[in-house]
Amino acid sequence: MVRPSGPAFPHGFGLARPAAVADGSGEMKQPSFGDKVRVHREMAGITLRELGRQAGVSPSFVCDVEAGRRHPGPANLRKIAKVLGLAYTELEDLDHRRTLSAVKQLMERKPAWVAVFREIEEAASEGRVKPEDLQKKLRRRK
Repeated sequence: MVRPSGPAFPHGFGLARPAAVADGSGEMKQPSFGDKVRVHREMAGITLRELGRQAGVSPSFVCDVEAGRRHPGPANLRKIAKVLGLAYTELEDLDHRRTLSAVKQLMERKPAWVAVFREIEEAASEGRVKPEDLQKKLRRRK
């Protein structure tokens, strides 16, 4: 099997790290949490069952994680990351649950943020703004 070149996994798999995955329309998108787990599992050449065995979770749990139906807690996330040769933070950064909770709390405390987030969502849906553009603007003001 020919393996792609690029930055290697810490455990020596010698595999490239994918920056994006194809969505249903054939366009490239940033990988979701489940996408990243699936892509790295496949690149490592291990099955759902083997990832589950090595991480101490069931194969159905791994399948649900890859499909986006479930998210592992911190302990299982660390085990999965270790088996895949990823840094814990590489997976943790893709888990949107904590961010959604913080945004919800912010909007409940300060309702003016609802209109701001709605405007961001509309602009993003229409392609008028990209995440990296907003991040650059916010970082310039620090």
